Amino acid sequence: INNAGQVVGTASRHAFVYSNNTITDLVTLGANQALDINDTGQVAGESFTTNAHYVFLYSNGTMTDLGNLGGTYSQAQGTNDIGQVVGPSGTIDDNGAQIFRAFLYSNGSMTDLGTLGEPNSIPFDINDAGQAVGYADVVSITQPYHAFLYTNGTVTDVGTLGKTISEARGINSTGQVVRWSYNDGDGAYNAFVYRHGSLSNLNNLLDGSGKGWTLEEAIAVTDNGQMVGLGVNPLGLQEAFLLTPIPGLLMLLVWRARMVAKGFSFLRWLVCGGGGGHRDRLRRRNGHSVPA
Repeated sequence: INNAGQVVGTASRHAFVYSNNTITDLVTLGANQALDINDTGQVAGESFTTNAHYVFLYSNGTMTDLGNLGGTYSQAQGTNDIGQVVGPSGTIDDNGAQIFRAFLYSNGSMTDLGTLGEPNSIPFDINDAGQAVGYADVVSITQPYHAFLYTNGTVTDVGTLGKTISEARGINSTGQVVRWSYNDGDGAYNAFVYRHGSLSNLNNLLDGSGKGWTLEEAIAVTDNGQMVGLGVNPLGLQEAFLLTPIPGLLMLLVWRARMVAKGFSFLRWLVCGGGGGHRDRLRRRNGHSVPA
């Protein structure tokens, strides 16, 4: 959804835009799905056939195939208000195998954003400054991939919270980055925020309202620093949370009661790609079968 209240989604393999009580079917390149919309009403998504997936940008009634980096797969993950698009694209390595690389589409051209030293990289979000975040393979046996921040041609390793792997999912206009760091040894997730070159565990930034909580993942961050995500409450149950900044700390607000019962599964579906949750996606990613 954008700030104008326009909503994008997919119904029966048809991408759509909902605006002013009207649903518009975007199918012009075959079966497709809409994945993001910016404040100018441009829609980024994916068209697919039996053997290939291609990223598209829908703007002013016209759907444009943005192509790929040389493989048979490309998908939009995010778009900003100047029409730049990020996502993963398949490309062919020196051995003839398809790998996934983060791309930036800007001004009619698709650019490979690079990696952290190993073959694969997957982006998830982009801000209006053209900064992109995601995860990329690293040169390590014990740490398969790390969160990254792309800025002006440079891919920066965000690192981990002393754990095995990390992933970045959201970035705001000030360059704050959020998601999680995971330890494969004990199966523990911790939500993080990356600011001004420093990675912090969000659990260490809470005031008293967060007592007994474990924040597992932060999914998105607004320009004023509010964050939404998933965590484990003092009763050991997983719930959605909202963090609101206060001077020097973060205050925890929680969607409770019937709001959680009605909204929680929807939030997990959007964020985790279905009922399997992030742990199932983690197993798929380690095998690099498809981008999560």
